[in-house]
Amino acid sequence: MKFIFFFAKLIFFIFVFVFALTNTHNVTLNIFPGVLDLAVDAPLVLWLCGFFLFGVVFTLGAFLPRILTTKKTKSTDVS
Repeated sequence: MKFIFFFAKLIFFIFVFVFALTNTHNVTLNIFPGVLDLAVDAPLVLWLCGFFLFGVVFTLGAFLPRILTTKKTKSTDVS
């Protein structure tokens, strides 16, 4: 069973690695178009990874109060 999970992780890693290698073109992100002429150039892979990490952090931050209250109630219920 461990071999199957290792093989699945390996296939996923290879897929993401090849995706990163093929998407190295620069992409311009326009921040507040028309208001401020602020534009940032970076490879597509960096933008995708950055916004993915932002989503993970935002989701964890949104669920953090619920996670903490659940742990607190479980620890006080055990007598």
